[in-house]
Amino acid sequence: MRKLLVFLLLFTLTPGALAFTVLEYVDRNGKVSLITLQGGWARGQSEKSDYTYVLADLTAPRVYFVDMGDRTLTDATRVFFSGERLFFGLEKAGAGPEVAGRPTTEYIIRDSNDALCSRIFLWERPPEHDLQQLQDFFAAVRVNPREIMPGLGTLAQGLLSSCARAELDAIGELARRGLPVMRITAWSETTFRVTAVRQGNGIKACMLALPQSYTDLPAPALALKILNRALWGGRSKPPTPLTLECP
Repeated sequence: MRKLLVFLLLFTLTPGALAFTVLEYVDRNGKVSLITLQGGWARGQSEKSDYTYVLADLTAPRVYFVDMGDRTLTDATRVFFSGERLFFGLEKAGAGPEVAGRPTTEYIIRDSNDALCSRIFLWERPPEHDLQQLQDFFAAVRVNPREIMPGLGTLAQGLLSSCARAELDAIGELARRGLPVMRITAWSETTFRVTAVRQGNGIKACMLALPQSYTDLPAPALALKILNRALWGGRSKPPTPLTLECP
C-alpha cells in the first residue's frame, strides 16, 4: 500500500503527468492555430507566426504578447479589459451545425447601423473545466482601442471599422452564453472553425509560464512594430518553429 501511495504521489508531481487540453482551429486559408490550456493558463499560437504567441492568465484575467525573436513581453491587459461595450447588436438565430462533432447555437452580430457583420457559433458551456475557464475569460473582454494608441485619445475608435468594433464588443456577451467555435462573415466566408479538442502530449509546463528575462514592451510600441513590419516587410523565419519551444 505504501509503495502504491508513493507511486501515485510521484506521478502527480511529474511534469509529464500534467493534463493539457488543446483546442485546434483552422482559419480561412487552412492554417492551424492552437490554444493550449492547463492550470488556469492558456497559450495561443498559429502557423502564421514562428515568433510570437499569446499567453493568458484566465482567472486574473490578464493577457500578454510574447515575441521569442526579439525577446520582448507585452502586457496587453488594459487593451482587452478596460473598455466599454457600445457598438453591437446581438441576435440568437437558433441551432447551428455541429462543429468538431458537437452541437452549436448560432448568433448574428450587427453593427451600430444594423448592418450584418458575422454569424458566430457557440458551444454552450462545454463540459471540460479548461474550456469553461477559457469561456469565462472571453466573457470578461472589454476592448479599449485607446490603450493601443493613447496619444490619439477618442480618435483611436476610428482605428476599427464599425463591424470590427461591433464584433470585439460582442465577444464578452457571446461568451456569457457559450464558447465561440466558428465564425462566418456577412459574405459567407468561414474565418475560423474548431476542428478538434484533444489532450496534449509532449507539452512542457514552461510553455505556459511567463518569461522572466524578456524586455517589457508597452502595447503602443508593439502596435507600431507590427505596423512597420506590415508596411516594410518582416524578418526572416527561424530554422525551427520557435512557438513550439519555451521562452
